[in-house]
Amino acid sequence: MNGKVYIGTSGWSYRHWIGRFYPVEIKTKEWLNHYSRFFNTVEINSSFYHLISEKTYAKWYDTVPEKFQFAVKMSRFVTHVKRLGDVSEPLDNFLKGVLRLKEKLGIILVQLPPSMKFDVKRIENFIQILYDKKVLPTIRVSFEVRNQTFLCDRFYDILRKNKIALCFSDWPGVEVDNPVIADYIYIRRHGPKSLYASNYTDDDLKKDLEMMRDVLNKGMDSYIYFNNDAYAFAVDCCFRIKEMLK
Repeated sequence: MNGKVYIGTSGWSYRHWIGRFYPVEIKTKEWLNHYSRFFNTVEINSSFYHLISEKTYAKWYDTVPEKFQFAVKMSRFVTHVKRLGDVSEPLDNFLKGVLRLKEKLGIILVQLPPSMKFDVKRIENFIQILYDKKVLPTIRVSFEVRNQTFLCDRFYDILRKNKIALCFSDWPGVEVDNPVIADYIYIRRHGPKSLYASNYTDDDLKKDLEMMRDVLNKGMDSYIYFNNDAYAFAVDCCFRIKEMLK
């Protein structure tokens, strides 16, 4: 396998993981350090809900090992409020902190709202802004779509042209597991039966593992994040798929 594999959870700051993953005796500020001893990546979800200070990003950078990678979820003000239009200033505000992760910034996730339908001009204009802001082609980007209108060749062609990955997600009603467009794949798992609150079987994980092994053998990188945080199911999935990968 020539590609690199990154396995982690969507977020790490969950009090209900105490006693299941985090030792009772450690402080919350030590959680990320503890997490990074077991997994080599994490998806920052809090960036979706509010702006995070440059100081906090810098602290996170210093907390994790050298080869650890962060995935950062784009601000919902950009994706859900502004709906990708007229976003130059809010994107600057978002990037000001995110770029403090430097080489540990692995990928930016752009999650689009279910109500947003595919619009060629809107998508192309937003991608151009990513170039203007020097995000592309330097930083990897993945789009997670939640509207069926995006599942079309025209959208795939736009992503392929700009080396942007289509997020493979099991969001109900918009399940996506192909095509592989960029030289890396980005997988998000939200829970098989109940969103965020159900666990995956070994057979479920083996399906993802098969996809990951295929791209890894082609020299492509693979990112997978588990968002089923209830009862620390996400952590359990990470440990199991890591073991299977061996």
